[in-house]
Amino acid sequence: MWSISLAADPGHLPDFKMLTLFRCGALFLRGAGCTINGLLDRDIDTMVERTKLRLVASGLLTPFKGLCFLGVQLLLGLRILIQLNNYSRILGASSLLLVFPILSTPQAYLGFTFNWGALLGWCAIQGSIDPAVVFPLYISGVCWTLEEEEKKRVKVKMPNQLRSVCSISTQLKLNVFVGIIQILS
Repeated sequence: MWSISLAADPGHLPDFKMLTLFRCGALFLRGAGCTINGLLDRDIDTMVERTKLRLVASGLLTPFKGLCFLGVQLLLGLRILIQLNNYSRILGASSLLLVFPILSTPQAYLGFTFNWGALLGWCAIQGSIDPAVVFPLYISGVCWTLEEEEKKRVKVKMPNQLRSVCSISTQLKLNVFVGIIQILS
């Protein structure tokens, strides 16, 4: 939403149609991210007090039904994507390349994918990316997401076997953050 507002002509309100499309797209695709998380972490979720009642972990929803629901969410997201300009379609589809790091750095994956809309929103209005505007917005969103995920992780009492996984994840996040700062410098 921020990038759509920033891309609006000075003195004009942001495009209401684009705001609506992006609001719905965020709902569908963030929901898809949560569905993927529920499917991939279903065994771990059963061991953590805060997550053991999630639908797939508790057995209320089978993995097959979860995959079907994921398919619906992704199709709804695609329906929104095809309403954007060509550059935005390519940029939106390229976010699928971020799916591969999911197994090694879930918090970084969440930050990079859930904030992709900062790039996409500007592009949908302007037809291209202005790095001076959208990269600081994108990186800020990624850092905010990493911080919020770290706060949740610290608050949750996890079984001992999961603590080592989280400490590795924290180190990887730090390495990614330092790498981004070095690239931007």
